[in-house]
Amino acid sequence: MIHIVCCTDENYAFNFPVIAQSVLQHHSADEVSFHLLHSPLEPLTLKKIERYAADKGLQFSRYLLDDVVFADLPEIGYFTIAIYYRLMIPELISPKIEKVLYLDMDVIVEGRLDTLWNEEMSGKAAVVVEDGAPKHLARHSPARYFNSGVMLINLDYWRREDVKRKAIDFMQQNPDVLRFPDQDALNVVLQKDVIFFPEKWNYHLNLDRHFLKNVLKGKVPAENKPVIVHFNQKLKPWMYHCKHPYRFRYWDLLRQTTFGDYRMKNKSFSSFVFYNTPRPLRSKLWPRLAAKLPQN
Repeated sequence: MIHIVCCTDENYAFNFPVIAQSVLQHHSADEVSFHLLHSPLEPLTLKKIERYAADKGLQFSRYLLDDVVFADLPEIGYFTIAIYYRLMIPELISPKIEKVLYLDMDVIVEGRLDTLWNEEMSGKAAVVVEDGAPKHLARHSPARYFNSGVMLINLDYWRREDVKRKAIDFMQQNPDVLRFPDQDALNVVLQKDVIFFPEKWNYHLNLDRHFLKNVLKGKVPAENKPVIVHFNQKLKPWMYHCKHPYRFRYWDLLRQTTFGDYRMKNKSFSSFVFYNTPRPLRSKLWPRLAAKLPQN
């Protein structure tokens, strides 16, 4: 049984069925169990999520969180308190479960997960994928920096080593170096105890956008195709003017869920003008829009 955990607030909750739908393209419902950690959601949102789970026959558990737990932690840029929910996973998931696959709310699954799930962790904290060079962490920088949007988590390790407390302590003691708060903290705390997997297990746009285009054109061997695609740029597929090569794949999955009537964000005449203005000129010509709209 593959245990998949997602964490969200109201802003991203509509994506949970999209992730589940993408998994179900490659696994039967009895092969996976879904866990959703969330803050209070709108009644209609919750109803749609539960209806989707029931319609698909999912093994589905949800856990209600209180943001007060993370009230003292920083909110940087477009990151909200919800990014810290993953730190609660070891406390909320049954102690009978030894490991979980954590997925950010902006990913889709494009293949079977068995190879990642069956990886022997041998006492390590997590299986992860590399993500650039963290110069902003200065003296705290690990030898290799990982993206925390996809992690195979060893729950026994996280409980034993109290990863949540260590991560929170680092963020509270080093707020000036944080750029991606919880991701930075987890990199520092876990740097010697992670296993790095190939990039296809968390393919994000800090890698190669053109590679994804070639995948969609059928020019990439099956063994090299991304298994998990991560929309980690500011402009998400559900936002107007997103250029991600897999945006149409995302919408195809969304239309198959109980949120199939979802309407694109940021779609207006002003955003059309803004996004069709060359990037160097946007802030000069449209300063108010530049402060409001995400950049592609």
